[in-house]
Amino acid sequence: MQQALRHTDVRARAESIRVQREPFDLGGERAELFAAGTRFSKERMWHVEVTLDRGVAGPLTLGDGRFLGLGVMRPVEQRVGLFVFAIEGGLLSAEPLAITRALRRAVMARVQGVIGPRRELPRFFSGHEANGSPARSGSHDHLAFAFDPGQSRLLIIAPYLLTRQPIERREADNLRVLHDALVGFNDLRAGSAGRLVLRP
Repeated sequence: MQQALRHTDVRARAESIRVQREPFDLGGERAELFAAGTRFSKERMWHVEVTLDRGVAGPLTLGDGRFLGLGVMRPVEQRVGLFVFAIEGGLLSAEPLAITRALRRAVMARVQGVIGPRRELPRFFSGHEANGSPARSGSHDHLAFAFDPGQSRLLIIAPYLLTRQPIERREADNLRVLHDALVGFNDLRAGSAGRLVLRP
């Protein structure tokens, strides 16, 4: 794999390389099955996952020696499902309910600013149905908010981390919006609990 990167003139350094016959994704096929109907022997077929130390423009085609271009690499998004903010000052009283409610309201307002004032805020962010009632789908499909007084920090937790299920496309899209909304989030007005100074 390192030789293939060098032959393709990829100057980024490989931080990690995983090579295996089994698929990385659910519903995938074992690597040797891709050799059928080609000039390649099944022993030369592998699934490869490589993490580079910096971004590389794609598509990136890598291969084995004289078979350069045998494989096409696709980027895998790094998905962040846990956002943590240290409280660096301004905390007057550790009131978990007041602080988490203020955090939830602030996140919803910031997300609304990203998606636009006329668009309905998805249940993923609000935890409520379109009619205003609490979401009761039976599955945890919205953000969770927490205050950790011991570490003096706030947490915003994605549903897929709580349910331990594979992340779905819609959730990944919502997490990208959340990421954009939290840029510059360093001030939280939490009523009697104080005006909190935050650091990601």
